[in-house]
Amino acid sequence: MKRIMFSFLFCLTLVLGAEASTHFYQHLTPVEFQQKQREFITAEVKLTPQEANSFFTLYNELQEAKRVNNRKIMELMKKSNQELSDEEYTQTLDEIFKLKKSNADLDLAYNEKYKQVIPSKKIFEIIRAESKFRRQIIRGMNHQKRGKRSGK
Repeated sequence: MKRIMFSFLFCLTLVLGAEASTHFYQHLTPVEFQQKQREFITAEVKLTPQEANSFFTLYNELQEAKRVNNRKIMELMKKSNQELSDEEYTQTLDEIFKLKKSNADLDLAYNEKYKQVIPSKKIFEIIRAESKFRRQIIRGMNHQKRGKRSGK
């Protein structure tokens, strides 16, 4: 159970982090971000062209499905900016956690699909590479923010 929760939280952070990165890191379009991420992960994990094509086809499907859920979560969070009754807050929270669980279920299902196209060790290395890529994007955002503040 701890492993599932870790996987879920990690992937949710990744998706939300990636979406936030594309929003704040203005000079990369979402397509450019996705391409840079693919190039980085492919090089970092040393995926063969066939492995990369098979994996990223599945990975992009997963990310789109999770993006739909995450948009719904954001809509529910915005809705809750209004004054709601306790019952409405309860319903909103229930729906948010159902969507988060759906993302975790998607992660588990796609992990099984990934294992059909690449070894488990490479899946694990991809998780590390995603995190490393995200840290680099965030460092770039922080550098960009510092540059703007100092008038550069």
